[in-house]
Amino acid sequence: MAWLEVLGWILRCMRKVKYRVDCNNLPIRDDNPRYSITSYSQPCPTEQANIVLTDKTDDPQSYNKAMVRSDATEWDAACKDKIHNFQQMGVYNIVLQPKGCKVVGSKWVLCIKHGPDGQVQKYKAHIITQGFTQVEGLDYDQTFAPVIKLSTFCAILTIAVQQNLTIHQMDIKAAYLNGKLKEEIYMEAPPGLEIPEGMVLQLNWAVYSTKQGGRVWYKDMCGTMAEMGYTRIKADHAVFIQ
Repeated sequence: MAWLEVLGWILRCMRKVKYRVDCNNLPIRDDNPRYSITSYSQPCPTEQANIVLTDKTDDPQSYNKAMVRSDATEWDAACKDKIHNFQQMGVYNIVLQPKGCKVVGSKWVLCIKHGPDGQVQKYKAHIITQGFTQVEGLDYDQTFAPVIKLSTFCAILTIAVQQNLTIHQMDIKAAYLNGKLKEEIYMEAPPGLEIPEGMVLQLNWAVYSTKQGGRVWYKDMCGTMAEMGYTRIKADHAVFIQ
């Protein structure tokens, strides 16, 4: 457990040290090339400014607007694929709307993923809830979920360098959809998802933008890590060790 003592020492030191240092322990200038806004080339400052000014999104702001565009076929396919994924994962059940129940709205978030050369890579569609319509004490309670501290992240990287360890990075797709909801949340069907009149979607899993979505996902992750033999450290509840 010696490396845990090293981690604690580094965290204490980083609270006192507020400046950046490079591998030679010298301050890094703000105009250092490593801070260039582009990672695929090194344009001059004027070109960098032009990139920022011309990088305007052309993503549709609603489902209806997407369906009247020249690329409506691609958006329709992306939306149908997302609905199919929800159905496969059992994210919701179609039920008769209970009398007097609170029904939250839903919305499509549509965006085009571009590659480093500016070419279109993928049309992405997400279904989110209008979480601002949820009522505390009715369809959600606690919402807090921790995130890793920057000082902890830097300390882990430092230990990895000192111990010559390999660092792996991964991304969990649709992370929130792994969190099981305890509250009964009813959501309106988003455009493009046809359901009988008078019916609503009862959510089984946390959909993005639900008030408790982040907390539910975190608690589910904690349970999974515990089953794998990992223990959460007290200094940072987003770090697990084995």
